[in-house]
Amino acid sequence: MVKLLEAELKVGMSAEDVVNLLGEPDRKIDSESGKSYIYGLGPGLIDYEEYFLIFDDSWALVEFRQVQG
Repeated sequence: MVKLLEAELKVGMSAEDVVNLLGEPDRKIDSESGKSYIYGLGPGLIDYEEYFLIFDDSWALVEFRQVQG
C-alpha cells in the first residue's frame, strides 16, 4: 500500500490535492513547528504504522514518509 501512495504523491502537491487523492487525514497538525497530515496505516508487526505528509507554509507538500510508532 505504501508503494502505491508514493507512486501517486508528488512533492509540491497542494494539501487540497492530497485530500482529494487520499481523503481526510486522521490528524492534522498546524503549529509553529510545522504543518502535517497524518494517515493511519493500521497495525504493523509490533506497533501502529502511520504515514506523515509534511507541508511548507503555503501548504505545498515537501516530504512524505512512513513511520512506525
